[in-house]
Amino acid sequence: MISFIKKIGGLVGGLFSSPTLLFGLGLAVLMGVYYVRVNSLEQQLKTAQSDQALIGANRDAWKQSSEQLAMLLVIQVEERQRAQDAAKALADLLQQDDDTIYTPLRQAIHAAPDSDDGPVAPVLARAIGALP
Repeated sequence: MISFIKKIGGLVGGLFSSPTLLFGLGLAVLMGVYYVRVNSLEQQLKTAQSDQALIGANRDAWKQSSEQLAMLLVIQVEERQRAQDAAKALADLLQQDDDTIYTPLRQAIHAAPDSDDGPVAPVLARAIGALP
């Protein structure tokens, strides 16, 4: 057994003593490291490209969603403006009614002589008081 180990040791020692073999072995190790590193970088590149595609798809979906929300906001602003315009038009119309119908009535009531006053049913008094 010892002689076998000596033979192996001599063989291995002889192999490493040859400069060409040492250079070849070093070159093989360097190529192996290079191959592993290149494969690692290729895998990282594939992962980055996949992530980029996913991020791009997500960006496009968020962009489309935000554009839809922006359009809805514009619609809401326009509807609000129309509602404000309609409320203003109604207020103006009511003011015109007040000026043309109710103001003369109030003036006529205030200008009426005391002899025109008389007892009024409470329900009628409340109804008249609730008028604008």
